[in-house]
Amino acid sequence: MRRVLILLLVLSSLIGCRPVQEPATLLPAPLYFVDAASGQLMRMERDGATIQQITSEPARIDDFAVSPADGTLAYISNNTLIQSDAFGGNRIVKVKGESNTQASGIDSYIMRVRRPVFSPDGKQIAFALKGVNLIETGEATSYWNVLPKGDNSDEILAEFFEPTPGWSSDGTKLWVHRVGSGWTKLAGILDLATGELQFPSGYPTYLFDLGAVWSKDGSFIVTRGELIKVDATTMESRLVNDRWQMNWQEEPFQIAVDLVLTDDGRWIALVGMWPSRAYGIAEVEIETGEPHWFSRRDRDGTSSGILAPNGSGALLGHARESDNRIDALFWWPVSADGPVALTLGDLAIDVPPMFKWGVAPK
Repeated sequence: MRRVLILLLVLSSLIGCRPVQEPATLLPAPLYFVDAASGQLMRMERDGATIQQITSEPARIDDFAVSPADGTLAYISNNTLIQSDAFGGNRIVKVKGESNTQASGIDSYIMRVRRPVFSPDGKQIAFALKGVNLIETGEATSYWNVLPKGDNSDEILAEFFEPTPGWSSDGTKLWVHRVGSGWTKLAGILDLATGELQFPSGYPTYLFDLGAVWSKDGSFIVTRGELIKVDATTMESRLVNDRWQMNWQEEPFQIAVDLVLTDDGRWIALVGMWPSRAYGIAEVEIETGEPHWFSRRDRDGTSSGILAPNGSGALLGHARESDNRIDALFWWPVSADGPVALTLGDLAIDVPPMFKWGVAPK
């Protein structure tokens, strides 16, 4: 009996010392997207192949956001804002939209819950419902309106804005864009404490809904699409370089499909180029707008993409011509000559809300 016990102890010690086999990592973080068939939120692991459905809502997922702090999810389903953990658990119903979406004189779109955006520290969610609102994450179900102040229908119709990805690192300001007709006051910086909204003067910010990236010290922002630098104090705006101007009459031009500021202070852009219709990844000197290319390639049917938050590469999506849904994904590291195909199987991805990064384990 003693010999058996000794043998068991030896075996258990060997098992305990055996290195744990981690899944092969290809992606810098997990990836989330909405399955076109089921309308539910899916999670792809960092191996680029393991996919699981993480929501089971009775209605489709219309939009979602991922907290940059801890990977908490916020998503919209059936005109309701819902929060969950990174795997769809601990589901909390946060906000239900207006039941009467046919109010006289107000577009029903304005009465719906839309566009969730997490604060950098993950403690708040901004969302649109008759304006811009904030709610604390966790168990909180009460929210407060930031813009416009009060319930003035005329003000809602005249100056209706919604949040975009563009929250200052100190959590005090948010880049918002206008919804509705008209081409004046397209986008601005919203002070979340006072509700004051300031608009850029100078070069107009037409590609407003793509969001903006703040400098580390919060002194300026740079918009995605056309790279426009906006001084956060004076609100003066300028195109960083004429080549970033989207002008079909004066080709060639390039736009930033995505833009990130890395922890070490580098501005990395995923660039779409016309008329060549090529893609490129470049580090951009924001003061001059000059790109320093890591790599460039033909588009090859890819129609959308996002950068890794750390600037290590880009995720590209191939869209079907029949319905514009994404049927293939490719990971393109900046150090590689070309992209690597991911295992999407029979799934197709709804566009919008396209795909978004989760948070990599530390």
